[in-house]
Amino acid sequence: MADLSGLEVFFEAPVARLTLSRPDALNALNDDIRRAFVAALDELEERVDLRVVVVSGEGRSFSAGADLRATAYPKVEGDWVTRRHRTATWQRLLEQLDRIPQATVARLQGHVIGGAALLAAACDIRVAADTTVVRIPELAMGIPLTWAGIPLLVREVGLALTRDWVMTCRSVAGAELLRSGFVQRLVPAAELDAAVDACVAELLAVPTGAARDDASNDRSDRPYHSCDAGRLERPRPSAVVVHRGRVPRRRARLHQSPRTSRNIATAASAHGAGAARASVRSPDDAPNDPPPTAEHR
Repeated sequence: MADLSGLEVFFEAPVARLTLSRPDALNALNDDIRRAFVAALDELEERVDLRVVVVSGEGRSFSAGADLRATAYPKVEGDWVTRRHRTATWQRLLEQLDRIPQATVARLQGHVIGGAALLAAACDIRVAADTTVVRIPELAMGIPLTWAGIPLLVREVGLALTRDWVMTCRSVAGAELLRSGFVQRLVPAAELDAAVDACVAELLAVPTGAARDDASNDRSDRPYHSCDAGRLERPRPSAVVVHRGRVPRRRARLHQSPRTSRNIATAASAHGAGAARASVRSPDDAPNDPPPTAEHR
């Protein structure tokens, strides 16, 4: 086991465990943790002997989100390109966690705030104690949502709930988290470790996907397919166009727009409650789209 600046990394095939280890600071996320996470994910992408990754937080809370006393980013200075690259470091980490070949399980308890909720949303399965509370407080604090995590939330709980959670900044308790699908298993706090272990055992009991030499068996063009590590691949977060609260299916895209994560927050700041019908657009969409037609509905 190695403690790399706030992250304990433990590999014992076929399971890897990444544990946030700053309990005195409620596992607040800083740049040291980000660097340690990236190093661990880089290794996981090459470790075919590891099939399941468990992401957890030590102490009474999973994580209080970005460390506001220090910074969650590397030093932001230099020209515009350099600053943009450095402020997107956590976005790239979330994308990397989302694409590693192993199945990922988030073990949640206590507070799961801001960026910590996005870290959990990037995992395949979330197992939570009934004391878990999720909150996205950035707008209430006057902080922009810069981790491009809104598409992750949309993918996991839908656009309507994402808009609700982001724009109201309210606390979301365990029962609602289970109903919404943000967590898949909700158990008493005393049973959390047993529930996580049971989930890991179930994942390991599933046979790994066999390598496909026959092109006719290739399922890579389908929305869901099994990869060699046995993980059920999920579509990438969609950049969608919303007209009056409806999502035209033909406009959905299986890629993440770099602007998508900012639009709900920008609309909320500019228009307050009236932003409930804000449009989330992909950069290649026309600036003045017509109202949805019957085919869109």
